Amino acid sequence: MKKVVLVFTFLLTISFQTNAQWSDISPWPKDRTLSSVYFVTESIGFIVDQTGLIQKSTEQGEYWNIVKYNSDYGLNDIYFTDLNNGFAIGDDGHILKTTDGGNNWIELITNTNKNLNSVQFSTFTTGFCVGDNGKLIKTTDGGENWDTLTSFTSENLNEIKFTSVLKGFCVGDHGTILKTFDGGNSWSNISDSIYSNLNSLYFIDSDFGYAVGDSGLVIRTTNSGTDWEVVQLDSVIDFNSIHFTNSFTGYIVGDKGTVFKTTDAGFNWILKTYSTQETNFNSVYFSNINTGFAVGTNGRIHITHDSGNLWQWRNAPSVPSFKTINFPDSLVGYVTGEQGLIIKTTDGGLSWKILKSDLEINFRTSFFINKNIGYLGGPNGKVIKTSDGGNTWSFLDLGSYQDVYSLFFPSFQIGYAGLQGNWIYKTTDAGSSWFSIPVINTVMSIYFLDTENGYVGCNSNNIGKTTDGGTNWTWSYTNVFPVVSMYFLNVNTGFAVGSPGNFIMKTVNGGASWDYINTNMNDWQNQITFASNTVGYSVGGGGLLKTTDAGYSWVHEINNKVLYAVDAPNVNTAYICGFQGVIYKFDKNDSTTSTCDETINILPKDFLLQQNYPNPFNPSTSIQYAISNMQFVTLKVYDLLGREVATLVNEYRNAGSYEIDFDASSLSSGIYFYKLQAGSFVQTKKMILIK
Repeated sequence: MKKVVLVFTFLLTISFQTNAQWSDISPWPKDRTLSSVYFVTESIGFIVDQTGLIQKSTEQGEYWNIVKYNSDYGLNDIYFTDLNNGFAIGDDGHILKTTDGGNNWIELITNTNKNLNSVQFSTFTTGFCVGDNGKLIKTTDGGENWDTLTSFTSENLNEIKFTSVLKGFCVGDHGTILKTFDGGNSWSNISDSIYSNLNSLYFIDSDFGYAVGDSGLVIRTTNSGTDWEVVQLDSVIDFNSIHFTNSFTGYIVGDKGTVFKTTDAGFNWILKTYSTQETNFNSVYFSNINTGFAVGTNGRIHITHDSGNLWQWRNAPSVPSFKTINFPDSLVGYVTGEQGLIIKTTDGGLSWKILKSDLEINFRTSFFINKNIGYLGGPNGKVIKTSDGGNTWSFLDLGSYQDVYSLFFPSFQIGYAGLQGNWIYKTTDAGSSWFSIPVINTVMSIYFLDTENGYVGCNSNNIGKTTDGGTNWTWSYTNVFPVVSMYFLNVNTGFAVGSPGNFIMKTVNGGASWDYINTNMNDWQNQITFASNTVGYSVGGGGLLKTTDAGYSWVHEINNKVLYAVDAPNVNTAYICGFQGVIYKFDKNDSTTSTCDETINILPKDFLLQQNYPNPFNPSTSIQYAISNMQFVTLKVYDLLGREVATLVNEYRNAGSYEIDFDASSLSSGIYFYKLQAGSFVQTKKMILIK
């Protein structure tokens, strides 16, 4: 396996509108280089990357969950000795071990700071790692202790493989080939007049093996490495990984999306795919004879289901979306989301730690009383509680299997949960026991001013009010359906949001009546909160709104981002989270950001026309585009005969990102084209109307 060296250059090219004081603090990397892919069974596989992520699939590589993340070092290889025990190795001598199938990982002590590039075990307890500058280490107790062996080379060692308990091989830079016959206790250098870097090797049996390297180098041995011959391939591409599915069928992958395949034990190789895209494959692995994976730069994973004849690429396994965010103070915060993910920060988002809950569900709601005590809720009546800052979690029995949509605790002992159905659940003993109270509809949001006075928003256009701790409710009707979030400043003044999101509801008489404040935002609203009596935030499908005048007017601070949750521990600090793991922080006291109050544009880097969504559509669809400087813009729709059927934009537009809805109710089914022209930039895309 080829060692990937990354030079990180941070460039700000954000194509949405934001205030200068909002910064991206998400723990997830923006650019990913996938280092290695490995499958323990046909269903269970792992990917490690240069940003420290370990992702696991239990569904044949179709879906992936994050099981480990660190931002301090990259990971280069992964290997499992059985279904439960595995090792991930990386830069600066780091080795991680799991004993529960990759769900939890612990750091091992190696006494080296060299980058480790490859790991393999010859037995359940005996394993080896190789790395830069000839580093070669061995364990005989399952990784508890590691001893340094003499490799007789200072070259970088890139991959190690054992064909038996006693016989092993290693390849590295400048044609380095090492061999052991005594279980790795001693190694001899058997390099054979080869000067190119060797990046990967694979042995079909104890005698017959291949090694691949830079500039299209492929070498073969048929006598356990005593002699090597060059196999001629019509390529000068760097080869980075080789893998065989049986004695005859094998694959080589390399830079520029190159894949070679053999079906005759490597005597002949056929080029199966070559891409001019900047996708350099670093690792290839087949989970069975038909299904294989190739991973590399640009966060891309290529998959084949027909023995490597056809390959389809997709982006790296996506990171989960964050659905809830809670900051009990300005530094300690919790963010939860899909796949049972819980992360925590104690330094205002500078660093994050993944917490374990033993639940692979999509958390929908959360509530933290303080930085140690918190509750999370999700589908099928699942509610969990922590009393120690997320280190441990306990399950609470609500007596229902309906989905949990909202949680609120006005005191340490008294709490409420909104579930699917015409019930709200209440606890008076900190969640140990619960009882149900009938309400008019599914409760989507809860807000209590104290233990007696509270409000609920329902999955209909209803808002309920109680003055006796939920025993009795009075109901009012609104134009919001459903009411997904509420916030009250005092007993009289409160706010509610939901769908549609083009207005925010406000009451000044304790919910007796509601006024509608226009937001000019077409998408739904997900959550509203206030940092003070005047400063508040609301987030939703169209981004972030902010008010500084107690909700009388709202300004767009972030556009074109799907945001799910917001929390503001004080007027100087706020946090938001959303789709595909985004987290942003507002820090008014951050000296690295501007202190002006005006909204500014961070301009798109390039002109861009996006594919419409949905597509096919009936009868309306959305079209997004971006321009990097002010231009006269036209966006027109044409039929198959080239006749103009609609003009969507025909005016000067400032630099920025835009979205426009196209209603085709008056058109017949068929194929249409939409064309964007902005100055010299012209681009056309196809869309399909199906009625």
